[in-house]
Amino acid sequence: MLSNSKNQTIKNSNTILFVILLAVFLSVNTSLSAQSGWFTQNSGSNDYLYSVYFIDNNTGFVSGHYGTIIKTTNGGNTWSSQTSGTSASLVSVFFSNANTGTIVGFSTLGYNGIILRTTNSGINWIKQAEGLSEALSSVYFTNVNTGIAVGDTGTIFRTTNGGENWIKLVCPTTKWLVCVNFSDSIYGTASGLFGVLIRTTNGGQNWFLLNSNIDKNLHSVFFSNKDTGIAVGNPGQIIKTTNGGLSWVRKTSPVVGFSLRSVFLVNSNTGYIAAHGGLIMKTTDGGEVWNIQTIGVYSPLKSIFFFNADTGFAVGEYGTILKTVTGGSVGIKKISGVVPDNFYLYQNYPNPFNPTTNIKFDIPVKSITKLFILDITGKEIDILVDEELTIGSYEVQWPAPSGNATSYPSGIYFYKLVTKNHTLTRKMILIK
Repeated sequence: MLSNSKNQTIKNSNTILFVILLAVFLSVNTSLSAQSGWFTQNSGSNDYLYSVYFIDNNTGFVSGHYGTIIKTTNGGNTWSSQTSGTSASLVSVFFSNANTGTIVGFSTLGYNGIILRTTNSGINWIKQAEGLSEALSSVYFTNVNTGIAVGDTGTIFRTTNGGENWIKLVCPTTKWLVCVNFSDSIYGTASGLFGVLIRTTNGGQNWFLLNSNIDKNLHSVFFSNKDTGIAVGNPGQIIKTTNGGLSWVRKTSPVVGFSLRSVFLVNSNTGYIAAHGGLIMKTTDGGEVWNIQTIGVYSPLKSIFFFNADTGFAVGEYGTILKTVTGGSVGIKKISGVVPDNFYLYQNYPNPFNPTTNIKFDIPVKSITKLFILDITGKEIDILVDEELTIGSYEVQWPAPSGNATSYPSGIYFYKLVTKNHTLTRKMILIK
């Protein structure tokens, strides 16, 4: 048994450690909330939002707890509630075209599965396959008629007639399947609990097990083509394949202990992950390196979806909806595609400045680029760019439109541009 003095020493040490960690957390999150390439939208709901899907730049749907379905027709500026006819948890939404969509989920009591279908853009939602005993977690359609729904105890349902009939398929696992994704009409992959991954190479008719080499839950999987895919889970698990799932390689995650809930690949290089800790991560090199993006809120996130390389949405608990129109970057814009003569960092303008200033730079070759702000002591206080940029001239505002110069005292600051082979630094002055 420990003596009282030893017990008190341990208690004091734990208290000091907690205070230090709390201070670090608060300082980090204060910084993050000041600058963000993501902004919140008013969902009109306080319920858990589980899934988001956009048909085009303007029209999108979100499904959630207690039968929640909300729709936007103006890029998320406003959201309107739709009648689902159920109080179930609606955990996955997918649209084949502007009118035709499917949502799956499960009842809060008994975990009975539910499938809803609309053919008029959500004006009416009709229940399909009534009486399902298996909870459903994810749905994906390869065309307007052919779709796959997966769920508890290795459940796989397939339809080839728009959901009029759902046929239960033989599955090579009894583990809960959480997510299903197809790269095209032929190749599909599903992920689940305890590291389960299964694959189809004939449009979902037959499935076989893949070896993920991990035993942790895999909450999401996404393939950018038939060979290249990424699966994510908890705690902080990221694995990648480049051979259609025959082998998987673990990738380093910038967060440990957080549950990674959703992955979306815009192309073979650029992808995003939404996490339970209110985190969004981005890669621009095919998943080798992931960088945390500032989002300004700390709600656990459930789903992420990108309509194009710049425009994306993330949803989560407490009615959270986030949107970016810059790929998550903080206000960066490409102002010219002309090939510059060399790397160059221009003097900011105006300078001195209050409340904001503009920073312009040239990128003559495609490069992983980082632009960040330093205070007079050389401490990094803000990251403006941290991603792969194509050839051209760029401009970014600091503080970003979502930020505020009042967060920073008057004085001398430095902005630094770093690529693989170049480092350029300039001085600027904030006057209040």
